[in-house]
Amino acid sequence: MPDRKEVLDRLNRVRPESERRWGSDLEKLRILLDRFCNSEGEFAPHATLGQMSRTERMRHAYLHMDHHLRQFGV
Repeated sequence: MPDRKEVLDRLNRVRPESERRWGSDLEKLRILLDRFCNSEGEFAPHATLGQMSRTERMRHAYLHMDHHLRQFGV
């Protein structure tokens, strides 16, 4: 298992390409987030949590996205 330094070194080696894609990835995320937040009607049941109200689904999406953004220090 790589140590922290090895992981950071690997991340630094891939950073230039990911920095080039960041702008387009961010725009895609904005579009998908808008579509999700502005969708009407019921959401399909969540694969693990089952049917949730719109409020529950929005909260779950917020917490899930926040978790992943924090993983990457965003």
